[in-house]
Amino acid sequence: MHVTVKQIVEGSQKPRYKGRIVVNNSQVYTVQLCGMMCHLDHEESYCDYKLFDGTGEIKGRDWRDCMSGNTFFSGGSLSAYYVVHATVIVERDSACLSTLHARKVEDHNELTHHFLNCVTNHIELIRSKKRDFELRMTSYHVAAELDKEGLICLLANDSVRAALKELIDEGSIYNTVDDYHFKLAEN
Repeated sequence: MHVTVKQIVEGSQKPRYKGRIVVNNSQVYTVQLCGMMCHLDHEESYCDYKLFDGTGEIKGRDWRDCMSGNTFFSGGSLSAYYVVHATVIVERDSACLSTLHARKVEDHNELTHHFLNCVTNHIELIRSKKRDFELRMTSYHVAAELDKEGLICLLANDSVRAALKELIDEGSIYNTVDDYHFKLAEN
């Protein structure tokens, strides 16, 4: 899912299920971020970095490949823009990234596309949640109307009235308070 640092930070403050953060009311485990490298620290077995995307800054760790000894940021430079695919790790309401894949941005239109995807995802998730809520409310409303008025409409049907009259005549049911309320006769 395309996200911003702000969405990750806000999502890390909410209750989580199995380590997944909640972004736009959806559980997220892997994310895609675009941002500028603002800190890069190469260690023996990993590389720590900070990515800034305009909405905030987030720490990440990229482990060295055991075969090549390189990280995705080997030879990387500060102020360069990167696309990072990562899992989000939350500890004590603080989020950081564990890099799955990263690459330097060559075409800066990718940054615009990334943020447009973030906005589009946000709008679509909000709309779908609203649609689901409206559908649920509509079905509840219809069910409530059927509960109140459905029986009266059903009883207004001539064939149903004839069947009820027949049951009354044979003594199987009887009217209680009016012509629309019946009770089974006890034998």
